Amino acid sequence: MNPSKSGIKVEKKSIVEDLPNVCTHGEDCSFECVDACKFDAMHIKDGIAVVDHDKCVGCGACVKACPIDAVWVFNKKAYKCDLCGGDPLCVKLCSWGALEFVKPELEVKK
Repeated sequence: MNPSKSGIKVEKKSIVEDLPNVCTHGEDCSFECVDACKFDAMHIKDGIAVVDHDKCVGCGACVKACPIDAVWVFNKKAYKCDLCGGDPLCVKLCSWGALEFVKPELEVKK
């Protein structure tokens, strides 16, 4: 386990307060991170913004573009929540049962 590679960026505010910055996959943004990537390393798959680490060069354009501060670079690769491919481990492993995963209803364009 490596917290630096976690899909959830946790910002330490104080000794007792942590602030998670979680990608909302277009709910609170317009996928600015995907648009900012000039290396085609970020794309949308089934409504989820994902990083292709083979293509990522760690330039940080996605980090600067993200309006909710949910993307970061570690060891020259971008990281963000990708919902674990649609089966988020954070939900499975939360011992308090405080998390749930609800798939958003995708808009059907007419």
